Amino acid sequence: MRKLIPASLVTPSMVDELRMRIQVDLLAEAARKGFTDMVVTDLLPFTDLNIGAAIGGTTNQDYWHSAALTANTPLVYANHALDENEFVAIYGVAIDDANPATRTLKLQRGAASILAEWNLQEIYCDTMPIGYCEEYVKWLGTDTVYVELLPEVTKAGGDKLVLVGLTAIPKGTKRLTK
Repeated sequence: MRKLIPASLVTPSMVDELRMRIQVDLLAEAARKGFTDMVVTDLLPFTDLNIGAAIGGTTNQDYWHSAALTANTPLVYANHALDENEFVAIYGVAIDDANPATRTLKLQRGAASILAEWNLQEIYCDTMPIGYCEEYVKWLGTDTVYVELLPEVTKAGGDKLVLVGLTAIPKGTKRLTK
């Protein structure tokens, strides 16, 4: 089962090892599909997942923020079809919000295939509201990254939830030229 581990129980070297394992995995997946001149970077909300463009978040900016939340009503946070040469892995979530409404985060391949469902309540109370998952979730070229937020209460201002992840993209595309 994919479970979030609170950041206070994870050492920096454990996070570094996880990131390195994910980087190797994403590059290997890209190579299997014939893409070799790739670079791995931190996941950005708008640039990599189109968050904000159509869901009421901060439009066309790399800023993690959801649209307004309604109690007990799922909100699609991300719904983005990857290009054939894009690869994404999400291995955690950070709560950048003093009073979050979201209680559960669903990571899916498209709207039907649930890959992970993370209960965020355990990390609310932690000294650092960040959770990591060793069983990271990955999407390969042409997959649809679909993320739902399940709020417990209504919140007009939305939540600031950071999806902690990496993306492998071809050098010279989107934002990196080297």
